[in-house]
Amino acid sequence: MNLPTCLARLLARSPLAAAWLALAPAAAAQIVYVDADLTTGANDGSSWADAFQGSLGLHTALVVVPAGGEVWVTAGRYTPSEPGEAISTFASNVQGFTLRGGFAGGEASPLERPGPGAPETVLSGDVLGNDDGPAGSTADNCSSVLAVSSLGAFAMEDLRLEGAANTSIFGGTAADIAATSARIERCSFADSARDGREIFLLLGPPSTVDVVDCTFARCGEAGFEYRLFTPDHTLTVDRCLFEECGFAGLQIDARDPGTMFIRNSVLRANDEFGYYLRTGSGGLGTGLLATRIENCTIVDNQGPGVEPVASVPLWSFEIANTLLWGNNDGGGTSGPQFVGNVTGVENLIVEGLGVAGVLPVDAVFEDYAGGDLTPAAGSPAIDASLAVGFGRLDADFARARRAYDDPSVPNTGTGSLDHVDIGALERTPFIGAYGECPATANSTGAAGRVLAFGSLAVQDAALTLAADGLPQQQFGIFLASRSAGLAPMTGGGLGTLCLGGAIGRFNAAGQILFTGPAGRFSLAVALDAVPQPSAFAAVQPGETSRFQAWHRDVAPGGGGTNQFTDSVALHFR
Repeated sequence: MNLPTCLARLLARSPLAAAWLALAPAAAAQIVYVDADLTTGANDGSSWADAFQGSLGLHTALVVVPAGGEVWVTAGRYTPSEPGEAISTFASNVQGFTLRGGFAGGEASPLERPGPGAPETVLSGDVLGNDDGPAGSTADNCSSVLAVSSLGAFAMEDLRLEGAANTSIFGGTAADIAATSARIERCSFADSARDGREIFLLLGPPSTVDVVDCTFARCGEAGFEYRLFTPDHTLTVDRCLFEECGFAGLQIDARDPGTMFIRNSVLRANDEFGYYLRTGSGGLGTGLLATRIENCTIVDNQGPGVEPVASVPLWSFEIANTLLWGNNDGGGTSGPQFVGNVTGVENLIVEGLGVAGVLPVDAVFEDYAGGDLTPAAGSPAIDASLAVGFGRLDADFARARRAYDDPSVPNTGTGSLDHVDIGALERTPFIGAYGECPATANSTGAAGRVLAFGSLAVQDAALTLAADGLPQQQFGIFLASRSAGLAPMTGGGLGTLCLGGAIGRFNAAGQILFTGPAGRFSLAVALDAVPQPSAFAAVQPGETSRFQAWHRDVAPGGGGTNQFTDSVALHFR
């Protein structure tokens, strides 16, 4: 098939092509810089070269950052006080700001930060660094590592908080956050001693809280405690791990009505409950709090009550498409899986329980003893989720692609969640990490998606990209970059460009593709010749490459427009 001249010109390296591939400028927010290891410069936080220095620099940055501003912090270890000083806390009452970690220093955008495996930004309450070992002590630890009191929107990302401890009955808390809304993303909270909680959220006026890609581990009481004091709150927890906490991995102290969704998450080896919902002083009746757990894996929680999912009798919640397994009293005896007013039980796989809404079958994990909770071949969880509650799930707990139709398994799932596995993890042949940059709906009414399969080992030279969910009879190409991006409506189109930096286009002979009647296309990629803007480059072990598909589409009012799928990040080895 010959490529129409107009499209060939569009895809050529021309000013028009450069325009639709250019990143939209990011909104200008005032940035305050912190670098733990810097010893030169003005120490005024105005740039990476003059960043605030050390732990005291972070103290200062959290005070001087303007409302709506951002604090960028390099990787390193920060303690709220120095040895021999009075115990302190990283604290701020700025009315709405963002705290970002994980920088190497020198970045112009958060999207330029190093990828997985890079050094972390650690905020530690262990001032003397002496928590571990036979003679370990938490007597010097801070009771709270980070305290934020804000009437605005607070966000934190790419941070590790650890080592909060307090010998009082109140325990230690890694982060105390009081805000009107909050977003916590790619953070980990670990090793709060005694009755400590990893993070404690206390919300004011009606707000939205999103907790995404976070880990809560080894705390004395609750990994994550969320308190509602006014109505109309919405909490969404997605792709999070709650494990080895002393009382509950996720605890909700609900004093006023709100809405909560927990999905794609693993609640494992917590001392009594994986998830615990309780009322405070309100005494509100059933139905005032809408809580829904979907596509989660809840395993090996143990304690006297043996209930991995619990609520008090006056409250209700629903649970669906979830695996509950190995929850016991600590001595190997299984017991009730739920306690309280569980009003909706749909499509669960539960060990030792055969009631309405529960499939009386073995879950068949890939390696349960070794900690791999992915459904194994033959598991009844495969392609079995029901379309209830949430809409489409793009990525699972491990950021693997959701909704793979296993051809060897009958599809027992229904609706928009068809071909999604029960539980937090998907059994899929696709490689890479998804969900970093969701796509917008195209003219089919759904969002196009990119798929990668083959091998992440460069030496295997086996990578194929595919895109599906696309409009019929349209042209498209794949794009590649080593950098992430986020540019909505690029080139005047309707989609979002998910790539940044130097973006290459697969537009050589045989690489310009056609969706046809099936609305999909694919391309075998030569890893030694991935396109750059003006050349080709070979993929190297240890680097991350990102891919996305661009395609033409029909605009809502007629005529043509540009559209994009979502993206995939491949961490090659």
